Amino acid sequence: MAEADLDTTLDRLTESASYLLKNEDVLDRLDVANDQRGGTDGRISRGDISREVFQRQLEQARNGELPPGPPASNRGSYEPTVTTKNSERSPEVIAQQELAILEAVNSGEPVSFTNANGQTEELTVRQVHNTGGNAVYEITGADGHTMRIESELGASENRTALARLADYYTQLPENLRDTVDKIEFRREPDDSAAARFYSSGDRIVFYDGLKHLNEEVFDHEFAHGIGYENDGLGEGVLDHIGRFFTGSEGEGTPEGWTDAIEADADERISDYANTNIKEDFAECWAAYMEAVDNGPEALAKLEEAYPARYAIMEELYNRE
Repeated sequence: MAEADLDTTLDRLTESASYLLKNEDVLDRLDVANDQRGGTDGRISRGDISREVFQRQLEQARNGELPPGPPASNRGSYEPTVTTKNSERSPEVIAQQELAILEAVNSGEPVSFTNANGQTEELTVRQVHNTGGNAVYEITGADGHTMRIESELGASENRTALARLADYYTQLPENLRDTVDKIEFRREPDDSAAARFYSSGDRIVFYDGLKHLNEEVFDHEFAHGIGYENDGLGEGVLDHIGRFFTGSEGEGTPEGWTDAIEADADERISDYANTNIKEDFAECWAAYMEAVDNGPEALAKLEEAYPARYAIMEELYNRE
């Protein structure tokens, strides 16, 4: 941190501390903001602050006085062979989605959420009480699956994160949503990854705040969950021990994926797909979801380039 930035931060901290010391009612209100039944745990956590800020921002959003969060950048290092364009979230769509998130968190009731593709779904978004440290939320869609979100970020960033996640999540077919149970946001960057999927716990971790939270990264990481869920290999402890010693071709990819790679004339969809077959599937799935956004012509183009892999993804997407 530059010296000037450090001075500014310290000045703001001093001002905030002075204000809180002079206004004990604000301190008391913050302490109970996210504690069950108005109780107090004697701590002011990120969860407490997020709850208080969300309550204030709801009225601003209802009055059209809350600037929407920043749009996501949907094109990073990912450059597939078949390039289309992700569904766009205009400032108006972002504002409507963030208002829906604020209404859901503050009311505890289901709300109608419309994603960037114009699909509307009833969502429940609630903040979990008594977490002590990080802000924790749960999103439940029409399919009934609940996805847990744990965040080290501030309240406004959490509002933006929840709206983006709800947008991307509701574009997935309901039959695949339960392949990921948890998403975490870390403030610090990871030098080797924008985000990671961990098969233990079926969770995705995003690093460096919101920097990498966009549709293509979300779809790529979610694909790893889909791959592990549909690789046809056992998930028990003994199954994992056996694979550790013997290896397992196709682990983390849908059944038949290795043969599909060999069958398709164009071997890899992107440079990163060359890493291993799991990354090949994740890159292909991100491209497939992108093509779904763009309609029949984009899907036909993807099918023409990768017919064998396309057939597997099509079956997964449309499975009942």
